[in-house]
Amino acid sequence: MNVNGSSSSRMGLEWVFDFDRIKAINTSIRIDGKYYRYKGIDEVMVPSTSSLTDTDGQPYKYIGYYVGGNGNYNGFMTQRLNTNLTLVTHVPKIRMIFSLRFEGTLLNTRQNLSEYSGGTRSYVLDSQSDYLPSSTQTDIYNGASYVATYPLYYVSREDMETRIPFMEKFLWAAEHDKELYNELSKLVVKSTTGYMFRKQGYSSYFSANLNVSKEIGKYLTVSFFANNFFYSLQKIKNWQTGNEGSLFASSLVTPFNYGISFKLKL
Repeated sequence: MNVNGSSSSRMGLEWVFDFDRIKAINTSIRIDGKYYRYKGIDEVMVPSTSSLTDTDGQPYKYIGYYVGGNGNYNGFMTQRLNTNLTLVTHVPKIRMIFSLRFEGTLLNTRQNLSEYSGGTRSYVLDSQSDYLPSSTQTDIYNGASYVATYPLYYVSREDMETRIPFMEKFLWAAEHDKELYNELSKLVVKSTTGYMFRKQGYSSYFSANLNVSKEIGKYLTVSFFANNFFYSLQKIKNWQTGNEGSLFASSLVTPFNYGISFKLKL
């Protein structure tokens, strides 16, 4: 469901190449694949406050209004590129068909986004303990910095109609009013890791599926299939964390499974 303040874009491309049958081995070859890209940004203004109390012990008196919610990111972008190779060999003399399909994922990424068409939503911090934006770094997507997200404006519970620009007041308070600065810092949302906005993804990975069919008489066909039959132990690298892991028992590929089916013509 789309609402005012939210936007998304999708694009994709699919392809199929069927080559002439290789007569010498009675084998046909097909290459197919797909590229898909999605980007979505939420710019709906969302009110949020702190569960902490004021310095005098009273309930916190300010409410911040955040673009796209009070999380560090208000959207994401994904990209996926798959390509597959299928070989089908017919052996008429023994009435059998062998099908082998290699599936490759060349690109599979997701990146958290913090964007606002009216300005900047999140800022780089020099360290996790800071609350003020860095004076030397501006790229939240460099993948090596903690990030802070600020409300666009805030109001006091005592005056809900007066909207005060948060960043302007926060920077002023840092120099002139430490008590107000400490109170407003409770509305600052800081990332829990330095790589929250680093692109998530994996190095290329592959699997293979086998299908063998045999006609028995005029009416019966027996087929054996084995998906991901070599149960890949391939190592893949996580781009976001830099760690390596195995495809074994991974959700990225179809788990190894096999079976037999029967087809009866009546």
